[in-house]
Amino acid sequence: MFHSPHCSHNRQWGYFNQNSFSDKTYTVSFPIVFTNTLYIVTAIDKGKGDSSYSGGNGGNCIQSYTTTNFTYFSGFDANREGVLWFAIGK
Repeated sequence: MFHSPHCSHNRQWGYFNQNSFSDKTYTVSFPIVFTNTLYIVTAIDKGKGDSSYSGGNGGNCIQSYTTTNFTYFSGFDANREGVLWFAIGK
């Protein structure tokens, strides 16, 4: 059975530039703090993808998250097209 999303959930999304051609960790602050909990945050590179450069250690991932921000590790040389992210909490 399909259930519609609970109305009290707060959804936020955004974009940030990767401004380095080396492995780097970025801290992204949510525009609005989640006051109770963060259920999920996901992020993906925008553009050419990880295979567009041969350098870097690999392993793009979200390293940690709180109700105020998350850290994203770019383990590939940045493709300078940025990262899109989406978060749900309340």
